[in-house]
Amino acid sequence: MAIVMMACLCVSFVSCGDDDDDTTTAPKELFGSWYKTSGADKYSMSFTFDSDGTGYGNVSHNKIISYSAFTFTYKYKANGDVVCDYIREMADEESEQTGSGSMTFNYNAGKLTFTKAPNSSWEGAVFSKDW
Repeated sequence: MAIVMMACLCVSFVSCGDDDDDTTTAPKELFGSWYKTSGADKYSMSFTFDSDGTGYGNVSHNKIISYSAFTFTYKYKANGDVVCDYIREMADEESEQTGSGSMTFNYNAGKLTFTKAPNSSWEGAVFSKDW
């Protein structure tokens, strides 16, 4: 019985994978500044990815005084997802606040697309290096 329990315990340790198994080196084409070219029509957006796994971004509303500044670290996944853990400083005409969370872009064929955004109305926004 003890041998069976030890075998089960060993199998459970071996079968546990690391969530970051699919993390890989980001392509050099990702590095630099990206500007929103479509989607999220009410917003101006830009995000910059540095080669050291950090970045920053800015979002502003085109019709009202509203601004968000992001700083983040990111991991590039083999499927093209760029998963960012961010700190966000927000300001509008009434208040200022700070928050944090996770957002995801997908990089494919020279385009960057928001797939999980801090504001759901931003999801699907497409970015290009050409402004």
